[in-house]
Amino acid sequence: MKNRRNLVVKYIFLQCIFINVTIAFAQREADCIIAGNSLYSQPDRQPPGDNFIIKYNADSLESIDNDSPYALSNFYSRAAYSDKYGNFKFACNNWRLVNSLGEVLSYKLWREDMPWPSGSGDTTLIDVAKGPLFLNDPGDSTKAYLFYGQFKTLPAQTFATLRRDIYFTYAYLDVPTQQLISKNNIVLTDTTSIGDMMAVRHGNGRDWWLIKPGLFTNVYYIGLVSPTGISPMQRVEIPGLTPKEQTYSSSFFSQDGNTFVHCTDFVNFWIQKMEFDRCTGQFFNPIEYDMNPLIRTGNLCHWVVSPDATKCYFIRLNYNDSTYLNGTYQYDFLSDSLYYVSDRAGLAYLSPNFKEIMIEKRIGNELSSNYGAIKKPNVLGEACNYVPIIYPLLNFGIFVSTPNFANFRLGPVDGSICDSLGINNPVAVEKIWEEQENKFAQVFPNPFVTELNLHLQTAPQKPLLLQVHNTVGQLLWQSRITQQTTQIPIAQWSKGLYLLRVVDENGRVRFVEKVVRNE
Repeated sequence: MKNRRNLVVKYIFLQCIFINVTIAFAQREADCIIAGNSLYSQPDRQPPGDNFIIKYNADSLESIDNDSPYALSNFYSRAAYSDKYGNFKFACNNWRLVNSLGEVLSYKLWREDMPWPSGSGDTTLIDVAKGPLFLNDPGDSTKAYLFYGQFKTLPAQTFATLRRDIYFTYAYLDVPTQQLISKNNIVLTDTTSIGDMMAVRHGNGRDWWLIKPGLFTNVYYIGLVSPTGISPMQRVEIPGLTPKEQTYSSSFFSQDGNTFVHCTDFVNFWIQKMEFDRCTGQFFNPIEYDMNPLIRTGNLCHWVVSPDATKCYFIRLNYNDSTYLNGTYQYDFLSDSLYYVSDRAGLAYLSPNFKEIMIEKRIGNELSSNYGAIKKPNVLGEACNYVPIIYPLLNFGIFVSTPNFANFRLGPVDGSICDSLGINNPVAVEKIWEEQENKFAQVFPNPFVTELNLHLQTAPQKPLLLQVHNTVGQLLWQSRITQQTTQIPIAQWSKGLYLLRVVDENGRVRFVEKVVRNE
């Protein structure tokens, strides 16, 4: 638990420094965000417009379309999907699904046996903390997945336990025709935290690890989205974390995909940071931060995590007293320090190109009429460079919770051949095979039936980690090895292909070998 005694509060002065960093063109399926002031409506009516589409590229905000006809029916958390050229295709608020033609593909994505909240369409309780989530199909560039939770109001003793996702489901979409192929495909039936879901590229740079937080802060469900479909989600309990009940939560990956941050937003305020292995889908080295001393009960903070995951930004309200200033704050995980960024503003979110944190700036009594930006979100304190008014808007942008997207630009893990289907990255494979020319180790017999052994060229001076994975990248077994020869237990292995890895104390992959069991 972090020691909060050295809490420092500083004011951030406004600066106007603009920095553009150019990176190579890459996939852009997350580069459009839809926002606006669509009010509640019945399912057979179009709500008022006031929506706009924000389009990003690799460097900056590219354009804002203030004349969009898209009707998302309420103003809660939204996700959008664009093609690899950045052209908007779909948007969803976990309830209604629309396409760029203005067509409502589904008024109600939920299962038919789940009633409309409050008994009528779109007078809805869809107050998901973060979600839904679009992902491209790794096996078909013309298709996309839309993942969403389906919650139910449950009998409870406290407000925190009222809302839970009792299904985790997906819709399947055809991108060229912008049509809905199917919906309500079940991924998980265990009860989980409402709305929250996140994904990160597998180490092969093609597939997706899919993460769904559970009912308690130490439980997660992890699945793999690959060309063969969606693997069954595995329940993972994180050692060393005290389970705390949660309902509203949000999850983030760092820009490089190696750090996972999970934030609870009601009733208690906790943040977890963990490292993530994109090859094995494993969490490790968890750290927990108690944010309760900083935030008043009932305050929805709407967390945003910096691209390098060293900081988080959140909204703090003083409820008409002088305890502290209203506004957006930066909390630094490394120094345990709190910095005041801006006066009271609208919701903040990270841009899909991971360059800026956008903040809806309220002018006078208006809800929002401009976007400001934190230009250097990885930098500590006033140097993060908050610029209050940059992008004018004709409509009023409202997010009750932040838009959700994964990092589509994230590529394969450098120097890794952890491909889930054996279709390896040639450059990464070549690097490791060059290192293995000195015969660092060998596996015998291969193929094998009754026994399997790993023999190192020399006895290790420091313990090494030996891992065994199946063909979908899941870790089956691992052990620290200190001997020159190790017999690998294979009693539970079925006939098929497996991947062995030897990793040194610095996390460097020293040896990789595919082995086959025959019967």
